[in-house]
Amino acid sequence: MVYKLDAAGNEAILHTFAPGGDGLGPYSGVILDSAGNLYGSTSYGGAANYGVVYEVDAAGNEMILYSFAGGADGAAPYAG
Repeated sequence: MVYKLDAAGNEAILHTFAPGGDGLGPYSGVILDSAGNLYGSTSYGGAANYGVVYEVDAAGNEMILYSFAGGADGAAPYAG
């Protein structure tokens, strides 16, 4: 799950991961860019179930930027 907290401590869920190609198991934190987009990785899910690198925009729309194949490109990232 990707969520945000406002200054008053109110939580808003931006994205909930679904099993499969969406990504699953986001163990690391996220990185925020100047446009308000969040970037992170999951340890599972994606095309080969070896994790993905994703972007979630301020409106909560997720886009998979990369799906790990489990070979030379790596697999199951546990860090950001």
